[in-house]
Amino acid sequence: MKTRNLVSLILFAALATFAIGQELAVQGSVSPVMTNDTTTGTSANHLVILSSTGKAVTSGSVTTGIQGIAGTGAGTTGTVNVAMEGLHTCAFASTPTSNHYVQAGAGSLCVDAGATRPTSGGDIIGMVGIVTGTGAGNYWVNVAISSASGSGGSVTLGANVQTASYTVLTTDIGKLVIMNCASACVVTLPASPTSAFSVSLESVGATLATVNLNGKNFNGASTVPVFTQYRVMEVSSDGSNYFGESPLSAGVGITLTPGSGNVTIATTQTCQIDLDGSGLNGILLSTDTRTGECINLTGATRTISGARCWGDTSDTLTVAFQNDSATSLVSACTPGNNALTTCTTTGATVTNGHWVNVSAIVVGSSTLHNAHCVLAF
Repeated sequence: MKTRNLVSLILFAALATFAIGQELAVQGSVSPVMTNDTTTGTSANHLVILSSTGKAVTSGSVTTGIQGIAGTGAGTTGTVNVAMEGLHTCAFASTPTSNHYVQAGAGSLCVDAGATRPTSGGDIIGMVGIVTGTGAGNYWVNVAISSASGSGGSVTLGANVQTASYTVLTTDIGKLVIMNCASACVVTLPASPTSAFSVSLESVGATLATVNLNGKNFNGASTVPVFTQYRVMEVSSDGSNYFGESPLSAGVGITLTPGSGNVTIATTQTCQIDLDGSGLNGILLSTDTRTGECINLTGATRTISGARCWGDTSDTLTVAFQNDSATSLVSACTPGNNALTTCTTTGATVTNGHWVNVSAIVVGSSTLHNAHCVLAF
């Protein structure tokens, strides 16, 4: 009688341990959802890789690039939970030993790799957990996938250089895809990304590549991100759309000059000029503090790159700009009829700290009149 009670107690303890293990597998594992491949598909407790179309398939004879272990939803339809971290059961061909390393083997199976961490061969899946049975079957594994050849993840890092239009593949996950195009080219993102999709993109060629989102959104909008030469664009997916760092772009008055080692950011200086019809306004000194009237040039000399004027009258005005050497800065500037006019510049320069002489006169007379102008240096 005592013997039976002891056996019952041991059996109860074993079942309790198994039940606790199941609970940990549900609560402790990181198992993102992936779409099953409709032909090969996945098998429960077997290793999973991504197909060329970004779908989940059994790894078969492939032992690197392992995404995890198939769980709930395994098959050829719908989605499957793939355990990438935490406790989960994996199929072995023979009895493993607790606390041994687990490595990816043929047939989508887990293999006992021994007590010493492997340095070659298939990806390391994790460590063997508590072993309660014998022979071929499913055994607990503390999943923590890494490459046998290093301490990083199972995805192979590196660069993939392309010189023409290219469609990103699942084999590019974790890589930097470099577009080095001499003429127009497009980098196309997958039409069916998984939640494990993440790549870096860069355009370094003489012609900037363009991005094709393949019908997906980027950061919640359909606006396609635009490359800045030599700037890396990070792109990831939640399995439905794409997300990433917003590309760098130049605002009004800002110029970006990309280089292989840096991006130079510069401002385009402007000088706002208000003419009130008096004989004094229009002489702008570097020390002038009147509102809206300034010259604050940097460098020895600056070229007037643009000028626009508004004449608040029905008459046509002639606006003249000269530097302190009496050289005209614009060759034609005739705003009128309450309209904004773009003036033609001559390419003349202004010395830092020197003044610009401005006048606005009604055509056909010598009458000074109101005008509002902006110079760009």
